[in-house]
Amino acid sequence: ALVARCVRYLSDKNLAAVREDLANCETLGDKLDAYINNTVVKSFDLMETAVDSAQIVSSNNTAGQDALTAAKREQTALVEEIFAPHSQALLQHNEKPETIARFVVVTAMAIKASAKDRPDLERLIASLRRSVICLTKV
Repeated sequence: ALVARCVRYLSDKNLAAVREDLANCETLGDKLDAYINNTVVKSFDLMETAVDSAQIVSSNNTAGQDALTAAKREQTALVEEIFAPHSQALLQHNEKPETIARFVVVTAMAIKASAKDRPDLERLIASLRRSVICLTKV
């Protein structure tokens, strides 16, 4: 239950920060940066400094896993909102905002979990960012 509460707290806090930053963003790149910086990068930095981070992340705690699933769902809905204005361009590539949103969230979480260090994280994020922005170009 403690793991679930921690996940819920951090998720709510990070998503609120994303929404706050989105109010000042104009471009898709800026919006993706707001999402990535407030979720992936913040979490990566936290995990790098947390003593028991590996145990928390790999927890088989059902409540913790449920909280992580809920957080992914909420992040995906938010990222879908970011891509919604680009739905026509995405259709040109046989994609939809909801599919790209899920792809971004799942890939971002995988990047966060597998990056060797901060420079590696930044390189992988840059590749993800460039690739999804390309899909919004007609």
